Amino acid sequence: MPCIHAWLSFCWSLQAAFSPDGVMVAAGSADKSLYIWDTVSGALLATLTGGHECPVNAVCWSAQSGVGVISADKTGHVCFWN
Repeated sequence: MPCIHAWLSFCWSLQAAFSPDGVMVAAGSADKSLYIWDTVSGALLATLTGGHECPVNAVCWSAQSGVGVISADKTGHVCFWN
């Protein structure tokens, strides 16, 4: 699965991951949110909030359905979004 890493000056790594079909990308954020973007149009499809209490630094799409997104933060808290 292709990944994009962005290293920040305060030593957190944020991650983005493409959906299995390549149509969407999910990106973790320092604002504790997860953003879903359309890779063709560049449109923001969703902003997922309320699951994390610190920056989201790991993202992965569900291998089973390709629809759900799994995110984790530095504390090890994991969220499944569908």
